[in-house]
Amino acid sequence: ISLAAPDSCFWSNETNQFPYALAQPVAPASSSMDEDAATSSDRSHAAPPDVECAVCVGVKRRAQQACLECVASYCETHLDLHNTLHAWKRHKLVEPGCLQERICPEHDKPLQVFCRTDQLCVCHLCLAIKHKGHEVVAIKKEVHLSLFRLVRLLCVVSGKASAEEAMERSEGAFAELMLSMEGRRRAVTELIRAKEEAVVKEARELVERARQEIDDLKRRAADLERLQTLSHTNDDICFLTVRKRKTYTHVFKNTINRTFSYLPAQLTIDPNTVHDKLHLSKAMELTAVHEQEPYPSHTARFVRRQQALCREVLCGAPCYWEVECGAGGSWLCVAVSYKGIPRNGRMAPLFGRCPRSWALRKRGTVYEFWQISQKDLHCCMFTYVM
Repeated sequence: ISLAAPDSCFWSNETNQFPYALAQPVAPASSSMDEDAATSSDRSHAAPPDVECAVCVGVKRRAQQACLECVASYCETHLDLHNTLHAWKRHKLVEPGCLQERICPEHDKPLQVFCRTDQLCVCHLCLAIKHKGHEVVAIKKEVHLSLFRLVRLLCVVSGKASAEEAMERSEGAFAELMLSMEGRRRAVTELIRAKEEAVVKEARELVERARQEIDDLKRRAADLERLQTLSHTNDDICFLTVRKRKTYTHVFKNTINRTFSYLPAQLTIDPNTVHDKLHLSKAMELTAVHEQEPYPSHTARFVRRQQALCREVLCGAPCYWEVECGAGGSWLCVAVSYKGIPRNGRMAPLFGRCPRSWALRKRGTVYEFWQISQKDLHCCMFTYVM
């Protein structure tokens, strides 16, 4: 086989022009190309929807690749010849089925540029005729730009999906937190209700016990009156019961003291201890004021701190206080203190800020318990928010 010049005829047929041409073989038996064609398998022959080789004569073989520069598809044998002939050039090879998509249907020329105005791939002839003056770029550049826009869009979509996923996780965590808080609220409410019921039950039992003791006292008082009436008679029987009068009197006194220990005691504020910026009303109510009250000078009066003490002294059985508070923004303090707490000078403390006093403070809806240990002089403060 001998290779002819690109502008020569193919087997003396001047009408068939190809990028390269083959000389006419001397004898069919000596042509290696014909022998290869004769011995090739039927599977190499082109059949629909295969793409045929553009160079094969007679039975067309199935094209293996197509050249965009030559605008032709080649079988394996002619592809080797094509690569040998154009070894010094870099022709771009593609799949045979893709060749038709890369050829201009109007001019049969390769699509080489992209028209941004019409959003089409066009050949150079289309660019000079129909797309003259349009904005065009190389196809490879437009592909790179399209890939960049696609990647950016994917990043935006991925970021949005991540944000939505984070939002869903946050909503789930918030819902779990709300459920946990609701469960704790119910538990605290049930605990408070149980404590309240226990206190009410205990108070009712104390009242019932006091009522029974009062009834018993009334019966015993009636017996005493009857015995006292008998003591003025000359009946000998009365002397048998008079001896027990002292015993009954002692029992009645203890019972009365024990009964009255459950009853509330009225506390009165000592006016000699009231700070001059606390107003003491006739109803024994203390109110903080800006102007000084005209109180007389007294050694027991609090000078440094706005505080006051009661006249009554606490001793004996445990006690508790019932204090009426103001609105939510008001504040007050209920304290227990020794009489010798300092009243004046830099060392005069607030109630609860020294070892000789204990204080419960209310500021708005916040309750605090103050107490300083005499051993380590550290403040112990417990806060409860309503």
